[in-house]
Amino acid sequence: MNRTMPVVAFFAFVAAAHAQAPIPQHTVRTAVDSGIVSNAGPGAATVFMAVIEDRGAAWVRLNFSDLLLSGDPHAADRSFLRITSLQDGAEQVLDATHARYWSGTTAYFNGDAVMLELVAFPGTGDNRVSVREFWAGDPTAGPVIDSLCGADNRIPSQDQRQGRLMPIGCTAWLIGDAAHCFITAGHCFPTASTTAVVQFNVPLSNANGSTVNPPPADQFPVQSLSVQTTGGGAIGSDAAYFGTNVNTLNQTAFQRQGVFYNLAASASTSAGQPITITGYGTTSSPISPTWNQVQKTHTGPFVLKSGTRITYQVDTTGGNSGSPVEDTTTGLAIGIHTHAGCSATNGNQGTAIEFATLQNYLANPRGVCIPPVPPACYPDCNEDSALNLSDFGCFQTKFATGDPYADCNADGVRNLADFGCFSTKFALGCP
Repeated sequence: MNRTMPVVAFFAFVAAAHAQAPIPQHTVRTAVDSGIVSNAGPGAATVFMAVIEDRGAAWVRLNFSDLLLSGDPHAADRSFLRITSLQDGAEQVLDATHARYWSGTTAYFNGDAVMLELVAFPGTGDNRVSVREFWAGDPTAGPVIDSLCGADNRIPSQDQRQGRLMPIGCTAWLIGDAAHCFITAGHCFPTASTTAVVQFNVPLSNANGSTVNPPPADQFPVQSLSVQTTGGGAIGSDAAYFGTNVNTLNQTAFQRQGVFYNLAASASTSAGQPITITGYGTTSSPISPTWNQVQKTHTGPFVLKSGTRITYQVDTTGGNSGSPVEDTTTGLAIGIHTHAGCSATNGNQGTAIEFATLQNYLANPRGVCIPPVPPACYPDCNEDSALNLSDFGCFQTKFATGDPYADCNADGVRNLADFGCFSTKFALGCP
């Protein structure tokens, strides 16, 4: 296996400009291929198995080059992949639907090796899985980009509204819009977002500062269709809004976490007002490496507001990019932390919540951030004024693509129960 250059080198300039800390990693070339396999036996069986490793890596994440999983993706006899960490036993199951949600990748797994299994049912057809490259975490932490206002006064925290945005190493947070999507900094999406993941309940890092991942159930793949971003604007105009697909338990991020930030109408203008910033910043000595890029928080004074540029004397480091700027008194989010610059007299900087482009994103959501609006006659999925089999095809397509409409029973989860719900409504016809 041959390693490419670590991706941290690619982002170094952007990171320095925006207090951003890409998670140190490298790409590993490999040649794992099941070929075409099927199951002719009497019951479900593992038809292919392989161990994929990069010795000494902090973590592993697979990227499938070819993937064919047979069977009805909504039936019990569908083929699926099972990926298991050989370090801690964390497991992820991917059927055809969830593989699409993950854009042909997996969750992040701790340790330097995973077991990949392809499980098939008898007589359901051909299957194939191929991995030509995967990502592996560097065994030590990357460079620390400080934006401290003095000594590092941050302390560990466990705010359930917060997530670590991988692999760029930013902070993202749930908000109280109709679909409970996320806000972060615009420069946190400088590359294609098809492989981005939000991680919640992030454990302490390793003793060398390398990141440790939560179980796959606490990892949510970003839906690229939903992403709206400035791509990294000037100070005061740097914002992004996006949503994620469901986790391995078919839960949305909000269903898993249960809490979110409420947004203020506009940012404060009161100098000295207490501001809290919570996020996944890096650390350096004398702070413990185990606190590196895990959640920490600090409170300090608001400094000033100029247009949609806000300034505050609150400690941050690389990895805090995208953190909510919270009015400590009201608990409302008044902005997004985006830029460094703190000193004894100046402050770190961000984008005020009333930034017009961000407000436009919120008013015009995309993908999973669009709240479901069923047609006047719900089972008439394609709205052609006729109930027929084409409506089932329409529903299946919406289900497979993560369309909110597919949550037929409005329980916040898209799963097999929604097919039963749709069938019932189809049988009953229109009101």
